[in-house]
Amino acid sequence: MAGTTRAFDNLFFVGNGFVGVWIVKTSDGLILFDSGESTDEARDHLVPGIQQLGLDPKQIRYVIVTHAHWDHFGGAKYLHDTYGARVGLGAPDWVLLSKEKPGSLERGDKTPPDKDLVITDGQTLTLAIPPSSCT
Repeated sequence: MAGTTRAFDNLFFVGNGFVGVWIVKTSDGLILFDSGESTDEARDHLVPGIQQLGLDPKQIRYVIVTHAHWDHFGGAKYLHDTYGARVGLGAPDWVLLSKEKPGSLERGDKTPPDKDLVITDGQTLTLAIPPSSCT
């Protein structure tokens, strides 16, 4: 699905027709699930899409990367470097990113983010949800 949309309440989507990013808005900032394909994609499509939805990219607090393929982690380093977002990924995927050579199927020609948060099964990530969304 390409485009930008508010799915409901505090859940938003920005996609490019190949891969998309889900965004959860909380009163303490934004949580992104995935980051787009690349720095260019994050800068030139994702960030303008976030702004088009009336959200502020400076409020990105976390980027949770669902798995270690270039089309999901490609924009994470840019979002970290530009907005200070913390980047989370499961331990096996951090290992995969550290071992994959540029040009591999998983990494492509993208620069992976530096290892930051290691996400574990059952872990809780808490940012407050806006009161108007809790009906």
